[in-house]
Amino acid sequence: MTTPLTRLDLNLLVSLLALLEERNVTRAGQRLHISQPAMSSALARLRRHFGDELLSRCDQGYVLTPLACRLLPVLREMVAMTERIVDTRWEFDPATAQRQFLIMVSDYAEMVLGRPFAAALSERAPTCTVTFLPLPDTHVEDVDTVLRRVDVVMLPHGFRAGYPCLDLFSDGWCALAASTNTAVADRISPQQLTTFPHAALSAAGDVALAAQLLAVDNLELWVQARTPHFLALPFLVEGTDRIALVPRRQAHRLCAAADVRVLDIDPAVPGITEAAWWHPMHDADPGHQWLRAMLAEASGDLTQR
Repeated sequence: MTTPLTRLDLNLLVSLLALLEERNVTRAGQRLHISQPAMSSALARLRRHFGDELLSRCDQGYVLTPLACRLLPVLREMVAMTERIVDTRWEFDPATAQRQFLIMVSDYAEMVLGRPFAAALSERAPTCTVTFLPLPDTHVEDVDTVLRRVDVVMLPHGFRAGYPCLDLFSDGWCALAASTNTAVADRISPQQLTTFPHAALSAAGDVALAAQLLAVDNLELWVQARTPHFLALPFLVEGTDRIALVPRRQAHRLCAAADVRVLDIDPAVPGITEAAWWHPMHDADPGHQWLRAMLAEASGDLTQR
C-alpha cells in the first residue's frame, strides 16, 4: 500500500526545513554541508512533489509561498520529534551521552531552578545540553502534542492534570509596589489588591495562577499592563501606582533590578507547587528517568538553602 511517507525521501524534509528557514539555496546547503547543485536538485524534487514553488524569487531574494508558510511550523515540529526518536537509547550513560533535553518553562521557574540544574548537568553529563523553551503566551489546549515535543513542561499544580508529574518546589506570593507609591504600606490585603492597577504576565504559567486564586474569593484584578517576561514586571511597576503579584523566591532579586519594594499579602494568598510534567511515552526512557532524578536533586538543593 502506497502512503505519503513512501512517496517522498524523508531526508528531503530536512532539506526543505533548511530551505524554508534560510530562504536561500546556498545558505541551506552550507547549513547541511550539501553542495549548492545538490540543494538545488532537492528543491526541484520538493517542488514537483508539492506542486508548488515553495520559494518564490523577489527583488530581495526569495519569499515563502502560502503553502510553504503552512508547512514551516509543521516541519519544525516533525524534524524535532524525529531527532528525539533517533536520539533515544535503551541505555543512558550521562558521562558519555550526547543528548539535548528540552524543558518548557516560565522565566520565573528557570530563574529558580535553572542554576542548580545546569550545574548538575555540567558536572554529571558534560556532553549533554539543555534548551529552555518559553511557555506559550496563551492557554494550551493540545497538551498531549506539547508534551510529546519536549521532555518536560514546568507548571504549577492547578493548570493541568492527567499526566505524570514530579513536584519540584513550593513558593508563596507577595506583591511589588514602586518605592514612590505612598498609597500602600508594607502589607496589603487581597481586597486592597483590587483597588490598584496591576502589571501581570500574559503568558500561561506561574504568575497567572495568582489571579485565578484570587478569583476563587470573587476578587478580580484590574490588569493595566501585560508582559510575557517575568523580569519586566518590576519595570512596569517602577514609578507608577501599579502592583505586581510575584512569587516570593524571586521578589528581592526583582527589587534589585528596579526601584520597587516588596509587600506582604495579609492574609496570605494560597501558594503554588511547581511541578515537572511529561508525556507517559517518556516513562521508561532511561535518559528521561535520569533527567527527572536531576530535577529532583536540584529541587532538593533549594529546600536546604
